[in-house]
Amino acid sequence: MVLCLSAPLPPPPQVFLRVLSLLATLLPAASSCPPPCLCDSRSLVVDCGGRGLSSPPPLHLLPPGSRSLLLANNKLASLGASALANLSSLEELDLSNNYLDNLPAGLFRDMSNLTRLTLHNNSLTVMDRDLFQGLGGLQSLDLSLNGLSSVPVGPLDELQSLRWLSLAGNRLHGLERAAFEPLANLQHLELGHNPWECDCNLRDFKHWMEWLLYRGGKVDAVECTLPKDLRGRDIRGVPVEMFNYCLQLEDENGGAGGEGSRPGQGGVPPCSRSAPSGATPISDNSNTGGDSSSNTGGGGGGGGGHVTYLKMVSSFVTLPDLR
Repeated sequence: MVLCLSAPLPPPPQVFLRVLSLLATLLPAASSCPPPCLCDSRSLVVDCGGRGLSSPPPLHLLPPGSRSLLLANNKLASLGASALANLSSLEELDLSNNYLDNLPAGLFRDMSNLTRLTLHNNSLTVMDRDLFQGLGGLQSLDLSLNGLSSVPVGPLDELQSLRWLSLAGNRLHGLERAAFEPLANLQHLELGHNPWECDCNLRDFKHWMEWLLYRGGKVDAVECTLPKDLRGRDIRGVPVEMFNYCLQLEDENGGAGGEGSRPGQGGVPPCSRSAPSGATPISDNSNTGGDSSSNTGGGGGGGGGHVTYLKMVSSFVTLPDLR
């Protein structure tokens, strides 16, 4: 018996056309990458760092599902309000080592999956209240080495998942407790290399910082720049009695204090007021032979009409460093 085997018939031409059409539609999506960036299809990292960019690359060409966008070490000075729109897949954004000085409100609103944002070493001086809108899942925020002189109440409100925050190397002299209270999951806070003024205005934030330490958080050294009596000391080792006294002074002066008691304004030293009734004033005059009872003077000369409680407590109370 003889079997006859015939070769299989080739597929009709229309099948080849369909396959080629499908490949043509998939190929651009798989190979798209905004010039002059490098795109890694395996790690889903888009590296646009160190390219001398003064404006963002065409980010609409990012490969679908990109997780990291690196724009560090460029010359970016500003970003439009929609510069980072439709980048919901990103988990990391690195804008460090640029010249960014003012970021618009809602810049990151489409980045609901972002967990790490790096703005290290830019020229930021202010933060819009809605700057971090939409970043409820952010876990790490680096704002170090900028020109921030304050952190207002509001910008950090949505960052309830934040665990790591750096404000080191700015121009901060004080902070408001209310600005940080929404950070219920914060575990690590960097505040070093700022010109801290360890006066009554830092009292509430010191209490919040102690609460953070109590629940297992970590804070680096907060060294005082002013007043001279405490220069170089970590505020965590400054006696809490000093701040209790500040509160007493505020009550007796009808709630006066706050920003109005900054050193250098009207010759009033930090945490200084007229001595409360019945208290023994400590003159700021270095001449110990002076009349310590002259607490109603006009603030001339060495400021003998004021009480400097910082000097008082630092002269006879020393608590161990709580680090």
